[in-house]
Amino acid sequence: MSADPREGEIVVIPYGEGGDAPASVAETAANDVEELERTADALRGNLGALVGELGKRGKKALVPVAVGVALLGAAGIAALVVARRRRARRTPVMLNLAEAVRRAVAHPDRVAKPEPRGLSKIAIAAGTAAASMAARRLVQRWLKTSPQPQLS
Repeated sequence: MSADPREGEIVVIPYGEGGDAPASVAETAANDVEELERTADALRGNLGALVGELGKRGKKALVPVAVGVALLGAAGIAALVVARRRRARRTPVMLNLAEAVRRAVAHPDRVAKPEPRGLSKIAIAAGTAAASMAARRLVQRWLKTSPQPQLS
């Protein structure tokens, strides 16, 4: 805190005490108008210089931007040409495989064959059991007819 008890108060200094005071209100208004005109002229001059500088810098910056846009466009066209050439070189097998992968990604539930139901399940189980029994009998016959190793 400061020691000044009048801190925050507005202090009015009457004309004649704190410096040169204008002789009349009209003279004060005329001086204010002249000062405002000088300030406005100075600001206009500064603004004109700033606009001129922006114009120069804008022209300098336009060339690299234009070159960048042109290079980006050329790269895009080159990428399209390369993609079309690669697509033209694909074999029918690769095209079929690519189509199959697209379908599998779109509908993963359709990739595997559905599980058999009802009678087909029973028929598969019966066929598996019959094949297993037939294989077992063949192995037993082969073991009976093959010479037994002799132990000494």
